[in-house]
Amino acid sequence: MNRSGFLTWLAALVGRRAAPAPRQRTAPAPDRRPIEAAESAARAEAATIIDRARAEAAALRERGLEEEQAQRQSLEETARRLEERQQRIASRAAALEEREAALRQGVEERGAIEAELAQLRERRVEALQQHAGVTLDEAKTQALAEIEAELREDAERRLRAQESAALADAERRTRGAIATAIQRLDPPEVPDPAADPLHAASVDARQKLLARDGHTLRAIEAATGCELAVEDVPGSVPAISLAGFDPVKREVARTALTWLIRDGAMSPAKVEAILQRAQREVAASIERAGVIAATEAACKDLPAEVMKTLGRLRYRTSYGQNQLQHAIETSRIGAMLAHELGADVYILRRSALLHDLGKAIDRDTEGTHAMLGAEICRRAGMPEAIVHCIAAHHEEIEPETFEARLTIVADAISGGRPGARRESLERYLARLAALEDVAHSFAGVERAFAIQAGRELRILVKPDQVDDAGAAHLARAVSDTIQEKLEYPGQIRVTVVRETRAVDYAR
Repeated sequence: MNRSGFLTWLAALVGRRAAPAPRQRTAPAPDRRPIEAAESAARAEAATIIDRARAEAAALRERGLEEEQAQRQSLEETARRLEERQQRIASRAAALEEREAALRQGVEERGAIEAELAQLRERRVEALQQHAGVTLDEAKTQALAEIEAELREDAERRLRAQESAALADAERRTRGAIATAIQRLDPPEVPDPAADPLHAASVDARQKLLARDGHTLRAIEAATGCELAVEDVPGSVPAISLAGFDPVKREVARTALTWLIRDGAMSPAKVEAILQRAQREVAASIERAGVIAATEAACKDLPAEVMKTLGRLRYRTSYGQNQLQHAIETSRIGAMLAHELGADVYILRRSALLHDLGKAIDRDTEGTHAMLGAEICRRAGMPEAIVHCIAAHHEEIEPETFEARLTIVADAISGGRPGARRESLERYLARLAALEDVAHSFAGVERAFAIQAGRELRILVKPDQVDDAGAAHLARAVSDTIQEKLEYPGQIRVTVVRETRAVDYAR
């Protein structure tokens, strides 16, 4: 109960007790002393409560006055700070106005100076034009032309330096890879291309072959299309040699002659049966040769048509080098180069093995052996990457892949390594002389040397007639002429050497 409620209750109690009780006719009058004592106690308690309330009210009034005073002081302090801030802002605004005025004045002065400088520049340009006798545009054109010439010369010099460094690094790495591949190669000896059973035949066997006007030889010629030439040797039995453009038919004739000489049956009536047997034997040997070649080159997944055509290379030679052995050797070299240089071994094994596949049919079909071999592989469903390497190995089309370039390199290593091909001394010397003659046919060439068994042509030029750029053009022109006019195995490196000497005398 709060204070006001208590006072109301107390007043009601006192009034109720002060009201006169109704008269009772029979009950005696009650004792009023307890009531008076209670009223007295209530009045004392009420007075105490009222005093306490007054004291609390006074305390609240004093506290409110103190808080009001504190708030008034805080407001006065805030107003003072706001006034100080406004004064500082006003002073800064005034400083900014002064700085802006100074900047405007500086801009105006700068504009005047720039205008004066422009006038001075125009007068100076006019004076220079009058003194030099050229206009400003002409002077700019001349200066730009000189700068462009200097930049072009500097760029060419840097490009030559970078190209030389790149070529040196490439040659070093290439020499290492090729040396590693050749060291790991175990090539067989090159057979004598002139070897055939007629050279080893006895005098009696040759006489039997020539009996009856050579009917046996004529029957073999008619059945195989090969030519059996008879050369008269004074004082002895005529020599007989076997020749033919088709290597398979030549092998059939050779096999038939081998059996005829071994059996001693020189009857023309037996020639047809022996030739049929020889054809079956050669066909079986072609299939075996294709399977063996694919196995030796680790290419066992070749299509049957490709493998059979590959076996026909067993009887094809180039400069005395057996083409099937050359294909296996090229495949091994290509695989080793791929391992050394990070190329695709799967593609390079097969493209190097099949790069001369077209030589098996180029005698009977129109087209180059590179394109014919590529067409055979494409028709057999081989990957286009392998087909491209085969078609581009003589650069009849531009080699577009790293594997195509390595196929060319592997082919050149196998065909151009020492001992790979048989060649007579006369043909060898004639080939070297032809290379040197090609070089001497160009102006500015002082001397030319065919070195490294004809695999490099080194040319010394006159420095006063051929500059550095002309040396590069000369190397390209000589290379193109060699490709157009000469036949050679592998590739030939053309090196042009230009030496400049400066001489002076101190007197």
